[in-house]
Amino acid sequence: MPQRPSPRATGGGAHGVLITAPSLNAFTEGLGMTRRRGTCVLAEALAFAATGKVKADIELQALAAINDVFTRLEHGDVPSRVVLDFGGH
Repeated sequence: MPQRPSPRATGGGAHGVLITAPSLNAFTEGLGMTRRRGTCVLAEALAFAATGKVKADIELQALAAINDVFTRLEHGDVPSRVVLDFGGH
């Protein structure tokens, strides 16, 4: 089981937690990370995405660019998410 962050590290826990796995462990961990009066969601957030109300900023990179991607991550030069294309397309 992964180590949970200390509530002191976040000033009492997360304000919002998105649980995407329908399992008891995921809910237990998600609720454990949420601060008092925080929000914990699953189906509602996924429904927003399904109706197109959430846009993901995704950058596709070839697997050969992995070293450059790691360097950019270390320097904070990745604004959102990088997905590696294992097919080389």
